Parts: sequence; C-alpha cells; structure tokens
Amino acid sequence: MKKLILLTYLIVVIATDSIACKCGIYTTSLQAATQERYNSSDFVISAKVELVRDSLTKGNYFMEPGPYWRKGGYNVVINVKKAYKGEIKTDKIEITPSWLNCSQYFKIGDTYIIFGYINKKGEYTTDICSMNFSTDQKDRLRAFKKIKKKKT
Repeated sequence: MKKLILLTYLIVVIATDSIACKCGIYTTSLQAATQERYNSSDFVISAKVELVRDSLTKGNYFMEPGPYWRKGGYNVVINVKKAYKGEIKTDKIEITPSWLNCSQYFKIGDTYIIFGYINKKGEYTTDICSMNFSTDQKDRLRAFKKIKKKKT
C-alpha cells in the first residue's frame, strides 16, 4: 500500500511539474525586467479587451455569456489603442493563446499593456511570462513610462 501511495505521489508530482508554467525569475528591478520584456517582444501595444472568442471554432461564433466568459478569458479580441513597438496594421486584433498553463487571462473591458509575439502561423500571441499588465497597475505603468521616455 505504501508503494502504491508513493508511486501515485510521484506520478502527480512529475505530471504537474511537466505542465507547469515556468517564467524566468527576475532578480533585477521591475524597471529592468520591463525593459527586458520590451526588448524581446515582437510588438508592444496598449489595448482594450473587447470580447472573448471561442478559439475552438475560430469562426464568427462567440462564447455564450456564462459566468467565466462574461468576466474574461484567454482568446480575446482587442482594440489597439497605441502601438509602441512593432507594426500593427489594424486597430482590432485577436490574441491567440498557447493553451498551456502559461496562457494570459484577460478581463473584458480592461485596458492592458501587452508585450507580444508573432508565432509561426503569423498569429498574435502572448503569455503570462511576457509581463503584460492592466493599466490599473500604477507601479508597472510607471516603469513602462520610464522606458518610453528613454526611447523618445
């Protein structure tokens, strides 16, 4: 019985660890970490979350307004307010999640600074390791504005 419990524990620990999201640990300041993410991103934008799209159908079907989808989600259509880095040719884009534990959750109606990437399919994507943040987070916004002052 003890061997079965130990085996079950090991399976759970190994399986959990293998699917967990692991972001780099920042030992520097928030300012330096934000600068690093800015530099490594394909695009950096300010955008407001308009809606959550059903990523399984990818069509014009939108998720029914249940409790989860009413509040936000991972696969979002956003209105781009300003592009700080990269060429965004439209004012509305869809962020495609990776569907790993690292997918970024966005709240409908909130405005974010998004540090994103363009994947092999040409889709806009991001994740929680990219340091995206809501513009309500004043300390993060201050760090970002300092970077923008250096760039201009």
